Amino acid sequence: MENTSESPSSSLSPEGPRAAGSNAGAVHSGMTSAWRGRFILLAACLVLAACIARGTRPEAPRPPSGLQFIGRNSRGFGEYVNPQDGSVLVRIPAGPFIMGSQARDEGPRHRVYLPAFFMARCEVTNVQFATFTRATGYRATSDWQTCAARSGDLAPVTMVSWWDAVEYCRWAGLRLASEAEWEKAARGSDGRRFPWGNEWDGSRLVWAGTAPSHPLPVGSRPSGASPYGCMDTAGNVLEWTASLYGSYPYPPQGREEPSLAGCRVVRGGSYGGGRPELFGCSVRLMIQPAVAVEVKGFRVARSCP
Repeated sequence: MENTSESPSSSLSPEGPRAAGSNAGAVHSGMTSAWRGRFILLAACLVLAACIARGTRPEAPRPPSGLQFIGRNSRGFGEYVNPQDGSVLVRIPAGPFIMGSQARDEGPRHRVYLPAFFMARCEVTNVQFATFTRATGYRATSDWQTCAARSGDLAPVTMVSWWDAVEYCRWAGLRLASEAEWEKAARGSDGRRFPWGNEWDGSRLVWAGTAPSHPLPVGSRPSGASPYGCMDTAGNVLEWTASLYGSYPYPPQGREEPSLAGCRVVRGGSYGGGRPELFGCSVRLMIQPAVAVEVKGFRVARSCP
């Protein structure tokens, strides 16, 4: 019968302790390698999770055809340039907001849900409107050039009718905002009175209190930006919207059909206004679409796909 037990002499051989130590080291090395492998696997999983998280953040939604993503503004919202006219558009997210106030012609205060849309960061400038007229041969209804010569290339274009604004938008592949879109872009979702908050601060806008005799270059008061980063939604110039004037609550189907006759809504206050109550985000005026005045311009918008 074969003896399978270890003989005493073998454990005392010069190779015995060394071999035992080697075996122990191999076991320790194997355990270390196993833990190292587990650590590497865990680290890889954490890196992968971080990459997935970054990939699912609301970074830059795929822009509609013709728009180019250029980054995020100081408020964290995506901005896109429209190459046709150079307008920079801010993506306003979908969701409800508080529209109106308890003031006459602004009530009742009510909640309105809007899908996501793009709103211009600033009003259309004199140089942009000049580019449009040169490219198309369009003749505006009023003498906007005289005002442009006084206020400069980068000031908002004024002395334009609603129809002039609509034609510009058609050329640029854009549109006017509805008054609901305009108000949300100006005040955010919390129902604030002014774009910057609920307290009046005349240093945050272009108005008669700062004594200008004409509009200033767009974006001249960055501290007055809206929660989404839109500039000059209070002051500088009044702005055409696409909406027909009507009573509140604002209808879910809107009232922006261009073929319908009636006064269109104007928003925003102007450099000629001298009272704080003229510059609230909910303030609305009505003007016949053919009327062009020196304190009124427009900004562009676009629907999200």
